[in-house]
Amino acid sequence: MAGALLQFMKTGNPNEGGLPPWPRYTPKKGETMVLDDVSEAKNDPDREGRNLFPVKE
Repeated sequence: MAGALLQFMKTGNPNEGGLPPWPRYTPKKGETMVLDDVSEAKNDPDREGRNLFPVKE
């Protein structure tokens, strides 16, 4: 996670920081990186919570 954070701070893109490919977030798909023992990108893992605070496109 630290590598991804450093990469994001340097370039604005967290990829190449040691995590799986981290897709750019879009309100339509809700792409989210779930950080755990085995991290993975998921589409809309908490749709109900996310919809409490709608984002305008």
